[in-house]
Amino acid sequence: MFQEMKLLYWMVCKKIDSSRSEHIVPNNLINQINMDVFLDVVRHNKCIPIVIEYIDLFDGYAQHCILDEYQHFLNKNRCLLSAAKEIVKAAAKENIQIIDPKGIALALTIYGDINHRQFADLDFLVPIRELKKLGNLLVEMGFFHRHNGPIAEICDVMQYNLNSLVYEIKFFRFLRDPIRIDVELKKATDAIPYRLITEFYNNLVSISLDDNICYQTFSPEYLLLHLCSNIYVDHYEYEGVFSNAGKLRDFVDLYFFCKNVMFDYDRLNQLARQYNMGYCLEFCQAMMQELFAISVFHGKNSDDIDFTKFPSMEIILQGKKKEFFLKKYQSEQILFDQQKLPLSECYTYFFKGSNITLTNCLSCSSKIDISLCVSKSNLQLLHERRMYLCFVKGLENTPISDTVNVDSYYMDNQTIVIYSCNDMFYYYQDTVTLFKVPNSSTNNNRLSGKNIESGIYSKENINLSFEFYIPEHWLSKHIYFNVFADLRLLNDYYKHDEYLFTLGDPFQRIK
Repeated sequence: MFQEMKLLYWMVCKKIDSSRSEHIVPNNLINQINMDVFLDVVRHNKCIPIVIEYIDLFDGYAQHCILDEYQHFLNKNRCLLSAAKEIVKAAAKENIQIIDPKGIALALTIYGDINHRQFADLDFLVPIRELKKLGNLLVEMGFFHRHNGPIAEICDVMQYNLNSLVYEIKFFRFLRDPIRIDVELKKATDAIPYRLITEFYNNLVSISLDDNICYQTFSPEYLLLHLCSNIYVDHYEYEGVFSNAGKLRDFVDLYFFCKNVMFDYDRLNQLARQYNMGYCLEFCQAMMQELFAISVFHGKNSDDIDFTKFPSMEIILQGKKKEFFLKKYQSEQILFDQQKLPLSECYTYFFKGSNITLTNCLSCSSKIDISLCVSKSNLQLLHERRMYLCFVKGLENTPISDTVNVDSYYMDNQTIVIYSCNDMFYYYQDTVTLFKVPNSSTNNNRLSGKNIESGIYSKENINLSFEFYIPEHWLSKHIYFNVFADLRLLNDYYKHDEYLFTLGDPFQRIK
């Protein structure tokens, strides 16, 4: 654990009355830390309201730096609150329902004061039918859309693809430097999929922002379940940003929610079972016990927690979140590979309404023939998405080390990118960084691909065929395959749709 994180960890332990603080000597750490690095750690973990309580431990220069950071936090919070009031009033005037699932709602519910919780932006859940209307309202209020494209087009795509990972539109407003207000309008959240969101909509309470302005958040049990699910996703599932996922603030929120807020624990458990989210509560209980020796859900005996479900998360505090995820996915890949699925000359995969057939897989040749069979009814799906056919070599032998690319475990790949342009289909071969959207803001007209043969048209299906050559030096290695896709929101903007099936689904060995 590097010293700056260890010092912040000590402060968090003190704040939540964890006995783990007794094993750390803060004065020794303060003499060793780099203040710039420490403040970076504090910013990432959203913990400046905690650090300010221990400012007397620091010398004059360090105190000055911390006070500057705290003042920036107060200014940002003031601007966020002002923007929230403005948006709530505008939405109410148009009878648009908006719900705050985190941010100000958690600050007021848990602490009764927004300055006791650090958050970066405003997230609003909005019924899908109202997204377009509220988005245009924000533009009228001086916000601009991240992609500068027609809001209506993005909303239409989101409404048509309800269960897609594409679930938000982001807006900005620049105030005096360096403050920028970010507002995200969401049809769902990372923590709660779209299929469950209406259940949460039916369980709301009002929160006062003062000045007779109120808006809504979830009732206590639903708000806590959302918080636990959010912690689970950020700390255990969300590998897209590796070391940037997860914050110590989340555990502080959980501790004080359980301490300060009246909620029905039996009701919480019943909801977790009903929505198949019990693993979120288990994870939070396990992590609070392991990181801080604290039991947050007093109705649950820590002896009953199955810690083997969740590998040690102290790695978060060591600044090695990347390594945690890489090991997690490598072990999943190894287990999948050990199933010894029979190798074949020909493989067929079904993905996004298309049958993808690979042939010549067992031959010594580097050539693989690829055929996509798409029903005419699903042809539009191929026009709306970029499809990535990803080939990776030697996954079972991939070492985990600090030199691994932060953005991807699956680095050494040859990927076929299939896209449409002017009603024709094209492909190009490239090495892509997985877990990112390659060429996300590039119009397909600007891509230099080869035309895919027009194919054989049957009564019901269209076949698109072409050849792919793996590198010669791959022939002595095991070769793996998977498929993923991006969804077109605008003519020149694509976003994650179904990425490696479930963000890290293992590859299948084909050679």
